[in-house]
Amino acid sequence: MAMTNKQKQIEIAKKLESAPDAILQEVLDYLSDFERKSAEEQKRIIALREILTGKRELLLRLAQ
Repeated sequence: MAMTNKQKQIEIAKKLESAPDAILQEVLDYLSDFERKSAEEQKRIIALREILTGKRELLLRLAQ
């Protein structure tokens, strides 16, 4: 079952509570940069991430 938006926000908040400062800064920088992009650029970023996630094993084998 897919998580609701609120459930995702709660889980993210839990993870961030214990994250080191360097990770918090990285997440903040990523989100700030993402916000500055156009809606079309945001869609492309999300699509690319989905492709890379789906092909992770293949990419790891090719990298060896």
